[in-house]
Amino acid sequence: LTPVFKLDQDDKFLYIVMILKYVKISEAEFDIDGHSFKFFLKPYSLSLTFSGSLNETGAENKSSYDPETHRLTCQIEKTTYGEEFSDLDMVTALMDRAKFPKEKEALSEETKEEFKTSAI
Repeated sequence: LTPVFKLDQDDKFLYIVMILKYVKISEAEFDIDGHSFKFFLKPYSLSLTFSGSLNETGAENKSSYDPETHRLTCQIEKTTYGEEFSDLDMVTALMDRAKFPKEKEALSEETKEEFKTSAI
């Protein structure tokens, strides 16, 4: 089950905010590796692959859970400060790349161009 989530960023961090109801937050598992972020907490899982690199050992990486709003906020340090992750609004692409990183990476630039030139 994919949780409801939103993505945001500033010059130094990527923020992932998830809504997680009826969970035992102490059992949450995170994996940050290069461009990928993976999260698991029964019954939820989320796997995202970003265009920019994440610092898996960042001293300021942290997460916090608010039981009243059911929000888990993850703050993850970017490897390169000031880098803008331009594809945060393309959630489906971020999730697809996590499944097929090599194939989807090659198509992503072509797909972006197609969306820019096609009338929707």
